[in-house]
Amino acid sequence: LTRFARSPGMGAFAYSEEEGTPAAEYEEQLDQELREYRRDELISLQQGIGESWARSMYGKEIDVLVDGVTEDGELFGRTQWDAPDIDNIVFLSESEDTTVPRLEVGQMRRCRVTGRSVFDLEAAPVS
Repeated sequence: LTRFARSPGMGAFAYSEEEGTPAAEYEEQLDQELREYRRDELISLQQGIGESWARSMYGKEIDVLVDGVTEDGELFGRTQWDAPDIDNIVFLSESEDTTVPRLEVGQMRRCRVTGRSVFDLEAAPVS
């Protein structure tokens, strides 16, 4: 398989001939440059959709599973829509409200989206 490209909610591969598949036997195959161009165009379109989605999430409350801590000590998690190590990340900060319990890895917490970085979200717990 060729290089994998990823964007929120979608991944795309440039077509490759897989041994034993009917399409691999077709005499007329597209050249690699056209395959990669089409993949990149698809990813570009999806990136715009992903950016719009991330912007639309600002201020909303979502459930976040706290997955771990980055090398920089920042907590991160994922929403109910995201698969680990594949989809978007939610970077977490502690609540400014001292009555809200601190975040712990393994918890499912209700959080408010406070920002974004292209596709990933930033959030803080509300309860």
